[in-house]
Amino acid sequence: MCNMEGWKEGTIKSVASIGSGRDYKHLKEGNIPVFGTGGYMTSVNDFLYDGETVCIGRKGTIDNPQYHLGKIWTVDTLFYTHSFENITPKLLFYIFQSINWKKYNEATGVPSLSKKTIEQIDIRFPELEIEQNKIINILYKIDQSIEQTEQLIAKYKNIKLGLMHDLLTYGIDENGTIRIPETHSFVEKNKILVPEGWEVDMISKHILLLNGGTPSTSKPAFWNGNVPWLSVDDFNTGKRYVYDANKKITEDGLKYSSTRLLFVDDIIISARGTVGVIAQLGKEMAFNQSCYGIRNNSVKIYANDFIYFYLKFYFQSKGVIKTGSTFDTITKNTFDEIFICLPSKTEQQKIVSILEQKDNLIDSEQTNLAKLQKLKQGLMSDLLTGKIRVKI
Repeated sequence: MCNMEGWKEGTIKSVASIGSGRDYKHLKEGNIPVFGTGGYMTSVNDFLYDGETVCIGRKGTIDNPQYHLGKIWTVDTLFYTHSFENITPKLLFYIFQSINWKKYNEATGVPSLSKKTIEQIDIRFPELEIEQNKIINILYKIDQSIEQTEQLIAKYKNIKLGLMHDLLTYGIDENGTIRIPETHSFVEKNKILVPEGWEVDMISKHILLLNGGTPSTSKPAFWNGNVPWLSVDDFNTGKRYVYDANKKITEDGLKYSSTRLLFVDDIIISARGTVGVIAQLGKEMAFNQSCYGIRNNSVKIYANDFIYFYLKFYFQSKGVIKTGSTFDTITKNTFDEIFICLPSKTEQQKIVSILEQKDNLIDSEQTNLAKLQKLKQGLMSDLLTGKIRVKI
């Protein structure tokens, strides 16, 4: 039993009823939002529920609580709550955020929750609405800061993407101005319009392409050593540099297998599965056969850094990272089809410097975001358990 004065203990069923979503495809287009487990989907001309509600996935994504206010429709994989008793819906939303929903998964395949399971989950909360609202206000302010930081990161990323296009397509002149065809001389080379004086060539002529490999898993002496062994999961983080890998191999594993060592600042790119993810190495590491290592091998390229930004821009503009629809795999022949635009080394260095400044700005905000998210987790742990009481 809850022994804290002014706090109650019960189940989710004791404070709210759970409603089931339904198919919406028979409805016409309108202005009522339809929500699934991932969030907003479309808008229709009818509503399933009107008011405050907290939603949780029935199937698929079961750990993404949502709070909505007003008229909504939820699909059949998303539960909604209604008929609240003794609890403010927004507080229930934060309680839902604090629950480890995967712990209640009832399926071995696609994650699933049942209404009965959700109803029986134990919760505790303050009796007085004023105390509930004080907790809500504290957590809401943190949510606002998190949202503002996320918006700032998205803004900086969009600015960087536009800069990558302009700098790697048009370049920057001696006055620090981005060139445009209306004010600068451009010529077409290999069917690409570039500033006069630039070269356009197959990137395969300017890089050393390295294959990875996997030491024999039947030889324990090859594994659990001190050499990080990369797979795409290790560097599919959105960050430029990768500093470690989940799996490690031994020196013998490196020596007696087809894997090889990449150096600091070398580039790694995923070639199968999640295709087109790119990073640079922050330390020496080996890698598997689903990736390629890339190293500058040209007197015409300033550094691996320029290749990294060019390939990052190339695959982002092709939509590989977002959808995986352009290439099913990347092969050595793929690099014969990629043409790199080459300004002078001095200009390449300027381009890299500008893009690194934007990266540093994004990294700074991402660090701030991580701190805010950690702060929120700590506050939820304290405030939603009564460990720390708010003043009323």
